[in-house]
Amino acid sequence: MIVVAIIGILAAVATYMTKADACTQTGMGCISLNNEITATSQLAGLITQGNNGSLTYDDGDCSVTATIVAGGSVTCTFAANGAIASAAQCQSGAGLN
Repeated sequence: MIVVAIIGILAAVATYMTKADACTQTGMGCISLNNEITATSQLAGLITQGNNGSLTYDDGDCSVTATIVAGGSVTCTFAANGAIASAAQCQSGAGLN
């Protein structure tokens, strides 16, 4: 169950990463991207041109935060949101350990 949740989380975040990368590097699509983030209840974050940004997806069991650096690199951190899963299980479900 946790593995399925993590795959869903990664897929959701990956959907936005191309747009976030374009926004931070060129400014293109920032307004529509941030509108999409705001309209999706499980997402939180703000992406702007020339700045680092972050995007968090939270499904209630696990969450992933992708930090986007204006130069184009992305790092992800995982956290558990209660007794259902541990941070280690969230990372394992994502194939990170």
